[in-house]
Amino acid sequence: MKSFFLICFTFFITLSSIAQRRQIEIKNADKMVGDKQLRRLYGNVAFKHQKTTMYCDSAYFYAQDNKFEAYGHIKILDNAVTIIADTLYYNSQTSIAKLRGNVVMTDPEMKLTTQFLDYNTKEQIGYYYNSGTIINRENVLSSKRGTYYSRDNNMFFKQSVTLTNKDYIIHTDTLKYNTKSEISYFFGPTTITSSKNLLYTENGWYDSKTNIAQFFENSYINSKSQFVYGNNLHYDRNTDIGIAKGNVCIKDTSQQVSLLGFYGYYNGAQEYMYVSQEILMIKEFENDSLFLHADSVHYKKLYNSDSTNYFIIQAYNKVRFYKTDVQGVCDSLVYHSQDSTITLFTKPIIWSEENQITGKEIILKIENDQLRKILIDAESFLTSEDTKTQYNQMKGRSLVGYIENNELYKVDITHNGETVYYLRDGIEMIGINKANCDSITVYISEGKAQKIIFRSKPNGTMYPPEQINPKNLQLNGFSWYGYIRPKDKNDIYVWRE
Repeated sequence: MKSFFLICFTFFITLSSIAQRRQIEIKNADKMVGDKQLRRLYGNVAFKHQKTTMYCDSAYFYAQDNKFEAYGHIKILDNAVTIIADTLYYNSQTSIAKLRGNVVMTDPEMKLTTQFLDYNTKEQIGYYYNSGTIINRENVLSSKRGTYYSRDNNMFFKQSVTLTNKDYIIHTDTLKYNTKSEISYFFGPTTITSSKNLLYTENGWYDSKTNIAQFFENSYINSKSQFVYGNNLHYDRNTDIGIAKGNVCIKDTSQQVSLLGFYGYYNGAQEYMYVSQEILMIKEFENDSLFLHADSVHYKKLYNSDSTNYFIIQAYNKVRFYKTDVQGVCDSLVYHSQDSTITLFTKPIIWSEENQITGKEIILKIENDQLRKILIDAESFLTSEDTKTQYNQMKGRSLVGYIENNELYKVDITHNGETVYYLRDGIEMIGINKANCDSITVYISEGKAQKIIFRSKPNGTMYPPEQINPKNLQLNGFSWYGYIRPKDKNDIYVWRE
């Protein structure tokens, strides 16, 4: 029995204590009228509920329901939080203060202005749902809906969210922002626009103090004519350097160049880009494109003294490329837009229709966005397939190949020229011509040599078919690399040697 009374006594004491904690205290009023149910308070009115103090000019206090309505010069003090407004509706059961009209909420980290604010005094959480603006040092944030957690300085914004800084503007639909760290977290389509560039993501964060961003979904940088995309994108605004990973795409739209790969590096200040891992480079030409694969590709934009610009593309290791009119392989390659040349280094081979060309280095000359010339200064060798076992061959120190309408139509070979050429009457072979001449011109039609002109004292022999010696069929240095040739734009990924 004593235990029962002790339990009952403790229960009633607890209820009394809870009731006291929930009870709104009237701390001050110059004038108060009414009864126990409804009281009207006027002049310097002050209420206190738990740790929160609320001030106003006048109020209606509903004692039985333990709530009040307040009007004029509303002010709430809740630890470090201060709120002012025109009117206030406060219910102690929910600890919700409904503030209306010219609401301003401040704490040491921010200032919030809105026309409608609900504030939970127990949890120190503020809600607005009819547009609001927050100022946090150099950042101004606005949205249609927002929630502020004063204890941990976190804010959540929804609908038409804008963060304005002196250096950039952020537009998004959903944003989490910490007023102390000044880090913004994005959970939907987001753009960050500045005078330098535009950043886009659908998931990520941006640190306003360090100007570092980390994006995780459908993210890109758009800077002048340059575009960088990656599933995962790290960007430092201070240095204008971005690192992209996963489905990387880097473009220079002014030069019609695209670099695709798994890893990409972008330096906006230096206008330099680099791509590696699973690379595809696409250079668009008129009515055609060049597709290239290598271990790594570097792109650099440069400027002349008159402020005109040009660019250099460097591809390294196991380079293979495909274009409808020309294909090639080499160890490394450089494309220089200022003189419109592509230079192939280290065991280069190119093919044009039925012709294979090799040399110590090969230069492809582009004019008016079309391939016009093939240039070799040393160890030039032109080969075309006559049959599966017989090959027309021409070699010399230097070679110039001329291209019109995407077809190789003439080749000049100079210095120590040599030829092995099969002569046919229709499909019937009538002999093989083997000759030496310092200067040779070959006219080509439909991929085959139609006419050979020896321009300086040739020394040659015509062999009838029955007198052909296999030893005479190949010039020194001959090799046929048809098995290496890229068959289409998808075959550039398979390295063969």
